[in-house]
Amino acid sequence: MIEIVEQLSPPLRLAVAYAPKSTRVAFALLLLLDERLAQIVERATESMIAQLKLAWWRDALTAQAENRPKGEPLLSALFDLQRPELLAVAGELVDAWEILPCHGEWSGAELDAFAKQRGDAVYNGYCRLIGLNQSAAAAGEEWARADILNRYGFAATDSGMPNEPLVKGRIFRPLTILTMLSRNVSGPRLIVHSLTGH
Repeated sequence: MIEIVEQLSPPLRLAVAYAPKSTRVAFALLLLLDERLAQIVERATESMIAQLKLAWWRDALTAQAENRPKGEPLLSALFDLQRPELLAVAGELVDAWEILPCHGEWSGAELDAFAKQRGDAVYNGYCRLIGLNQSAAAAGEEWARADILNRYGFAATDSGMPNEPLVKGRIFRPLTILTMLSRNVSGPRLIVHSLTGH
């Protein structure tokens, strides 16, 4: 499982490092799946191709053991962890990415729906993984919107949303690190935030 975590970019590994030890691998797998789904949308030359690949993931995540596709290490890792809440959140994440057509050809309504659902899957998904009945949906929506705009070469300030206050508490540091990344904070400033929360 350590090899799976090391597939994340260094900034995302930093976010995972601040998760509770019992949740780090699960959260890393969630972020890896998010990255994989993002790549499907980014690289598809036609919306239909992206939709077919996303549907594969949705079906694979709900397949019975005997019907699961073989040879996909990330899928195997998601099942091997034996955390039903992770699989549920993973399915919600696939649903979010299915909202977006490829190549940034989205309407405002699609972007709104995507940001809300992806932010909920990752941010509230993290809360579920650590056993907290608390919502971080507003912060998640800001992150999801800014991140997708950054991926497609738009400035995060074009998102039309004000920055949400950072969620307080060290337990939420993985989420605030993601938020800072979506605000294009990096280098020493990001390290200071990861250590202090400020």
